[in-house]
Amino acid sequence: MRGCGVPGPGAEVEMLELPEPRQPERGELLVEVEAAGVGAWDRLLFGGGWDVGLRPPAALGVEGVGRVLAAGSGVEDIQVGDRVLAHAAPLPVGSGFWAERVLIRAEHAAPCPPTLDPVQAAALPVNGLTAAQAVEWLGLGSGQRLLVTNGAGATGALALQLAAATGVRVTATASPGKGLRLRRLGVAEVLDYHDSHWPQRAGTDFDGVLAAAPGTAPAYYTELNNVVNSGGLYAIAGNNPQGTPYDVLYGA
Repeated sequence: MRGCGVPGPGAEVEMLELPEPRQPERGELLVEVEAAGVGAWDRLLFGGGWDVGLRPPAALGVEGVGRVLAAGSGVEDIQVGDRVLAHAAPLPVGSGFWAERVLIRAEHAAPCPPTLDPVQAAALPVNGLTAAQAVEWLGLGSGQRLLVTNGAGATGALALQLAAATGVRVTATASPGKGLRLRRLGVAEVLDYHDSHWPQRAGTDFDGVLAAAPGTAPAYYTELNNVVNSGGLYAIAGNNPQGTPYDVLYGA
């Protein structure tokens, strides 16, 4: 089986010939990969910064889309032939989505919406999980206000749509050229992140802040605290040196 990954610990990424995954056991799925996501977190896999059970020689990749080739016992909601998207960590047999086939836990998979292209869907699981965790934790409701940094980024754009769909009034930082797109996604106000004074222009009456842009949390720590009203919350979504790369770190 062809794959792209590492032949050993600390090695560089290369094309590999890998053994076929074993047949799925209880609660597992064997998936024929159609598309796999690639993100900054993948470097952590072969650099030792994120332990997902990788056992080289192995393919990298913890997210992707594909058709189910076989299902183990106990799997009820997913059938052979179904297209699923998944974020798999840990990896049951130590090898990931950058291969022709991958073995995953069924609980880590979900049906892929039929209108969603597999290539687009493959980039959804990690960022989507991050966005959903953050928005759920912030717990904002209709009429409340949320500030999202990097609203045009993968995580920010997903988070602001989830929030706006519940009636939350969203303000986002982005480049001016992204303003029209973000307003179509439900954003009420766009702040130009090139302006170093954007935290002051944001105001001080937000019920929550999601720092989804790299570096915005430490760079604007005081300002982000100041824009949140009494009792408000903020969430930091991004690479976490102490944990997985999609951890959401919380503060108040």
